[in-house]
Amino acid sequence: MNNKEFMKIVNETFDECKKLLTEKSRFYGQDQDRLAQLKQIGVAAGQSPYVTTHTLVSKHFVALGDMVKRPGAYSDADYDAYLLDIINYMVLLRALMNEDH
Repeated sequence: MNNKEFMKIVNETFDECKKLLTEKSRFYGQDQDRLAQLKQIGVAAGQSPYVTTHTLVSKHFVALGDMVKRPGAYSDADYDAYLLDIINYMVLLRALMNEDH
């Protein structure tokens, strides 16, 4: 894959991530604190929002690990759902860290 093709995938990926974050914002503190639910889960579980986010993304990594063991059993859309969520959890973790510093 040449650099032009690779950068096309990068741009498409992050465009999809932004779209997904925007669409889900109505469920996750749209005009208030976008990180509030991660913070609330952390309080309820007696852990930091960082650990909460790690726990939530870990579920996606486990599921993705199961998926790749069965080639052909899942569609590109199935993979995209997990991959984009993983990227977005990393963005959320980065936002939490940025907020604390």
